Amino acid sequence: MLSLALLVCLAFVFLLVLHFAESAGSATHPFTARDMHAMDRISDPQASPDGKRIAFVLRVTDFEANKGKTDIWLMNSDGSQRSQLTDDGADDTSPAWSPDGSRIVFVSYRDDNAEIYVTSTAGGEVINLTQHPAKDWNPAWSPDGAWIAFASLRDSLYWELYLMRADGSEVTRLTWWDDASDLEPTWGPDGQRLAFASKRDGNWELYVVNRDGSGLARLTDHPGDDTSPAWSPDGARIAFDSTRDGNVEIYVMPAAGGEAVNLTNEPFADDHGASWSPDGHRLAFYSNRDREWDIYVMNDDGSEAARLTGNQTNDQVPAWRP
Repeated sequence: MLSLALLVCLAFVFLLVLHFAESAGSATHPFTARDMHAMDRISDPQASPDGKRIAFVLRVTDFEANKGKTDIWLMNSDGSQRSQLTDDGADDTSPAWSPDGSRIVFVSYRDDNAEIYVTSTAGGEVINLTQHPAKDWNPAWSPDGAWIAFASLRDSLYWELYLMRADGSEVTRLTWWDDASDLEPTWGPDGQRLAFASKRDGNWELYVVNRDGSGLARLTDHPGDDTSPAWSPDGARIAFDSTRDGNVEIYVMPAAGGEAVNLTNEPFADDHGASWSPDGHRLAFYSNRDREWDIYVMNDDGSEAARLTGNQTNDQVPAWRP
């Protein structure tokens, strides 16, 4: 399985190096701070369900307008055939593939606030799914592709979680806590439950809720912040980021609740963004334990951590190929 992770991760590194080389190739003067700010920034790689393509966010700087702009791009997993999927004067970000790989949902500011849009991966019409004056964020497809979970400020000063059909209809509120934010909805593999991060108890903790809003249960209870839940493929465990040891470490716990185990145990670095392998035996994550942000893989008990990337750029947000 290691070669499958390398295919996605190293292809993204290849794109980073190639793109930066193309941007700097015409320079004939010493590298300056302006050159650094002029570099295009690439982030948030998301592998397609079949592992053949990667969606990512490209930020370019417009010095005349004194601002940057982000759009969604696609490429093959070997770094070839890069193409721009969205092209609008406003920022487009946070791409997420539909389970069948035919569509991408994303967040855009093209209507002057953060809304959730969808478009075909072949390009074409961009459809506003939320159409609401409040900000909408964190779109996440259900495993069957029929529903999208998201966070919104539409009924509160704080983020709450909602469900809508993939066409934007039948919007239903999932969480009801008006004094703190709920974010990062993540579907369980059975499509019946969602895990999320909430600050309703004063700091960030993990909760689960049924897709109809019932069965709300708190999973973590610690003074440190627990965020970024990731279900194991069999739905039995949840990996997450936590600051309970002072730095950010990756923990795992039973999805039904119970003892949380520190998998990374790297006290002088931060480890983020656990992503399970399809067989559930390993996790990819990104860490600055070797100074730069690089992508690592470890067994599901935290053993045999190995660095997959190592270069002068920052590599983050790994995703496994099925």
